Amino acid sequence: MKNIVLIITIFLLSLLLVATAYILKNEQICCNFQLCRQFTDICIKEEEVEDIPTVKVFFSSNKIDSTRTDCSLVFPVSREIDNEDIERATLNELFKGLTEQEVENGYFTDIPEGVEIKSLNISDGIARVDLSNELELGVSGSCRVIGIRAQIEETLKQFNTVESVLISIDGKTEDILQP
Repeated sequence: MKNIVLIITIFLLSLLLVATAYILKNEQICCNFQLCRQFTDICIKEEEVEDIPTVKVFFSSNKIDSTRTDCSLVFPVSREIDNEDIERATLNELFKGLTEQEVENGYFTDIPEGVEIKSLNISDGIARVDLSNELELGVSGSCRVIGIRAQIEETLKQFNTVESVLISIDGKTEDILQP
């Protein structure tokens, strides 16, 4: 008699497990039960899931390139951008600077604080970016100037719409970012 009760109990538990698995995988059944919704994300509709793009901003690094013999070497750091104008938002993310974690990992920026985008236009593969004069404030040395250009150019060139970058400051392209 004990064996029969044990066999029936095992059979019923097996049925319960199969039914639970079926319910959890079946959207029409599962989404009607609050308890079921707590154990699965099947009820989340595609339109409810926000797709936040990940982009790269480029910084110099004294850990990856400790000698810095090539000042144009910059390295990508991933950031999430929640904005429809992704190129502008990515550039703004670059101008925000580094996070504490990125500094701890040896990254640094050559771009001075306070730089703002006055305009950004992309056409025929050329990104034309006009920046505020803060970009030149206190900037000296050819290595730093090369680093600034590399950070901005590589950040924008990650987009397939950008092949080259033309930087201007307050509308001027000549005699800017000079060492």
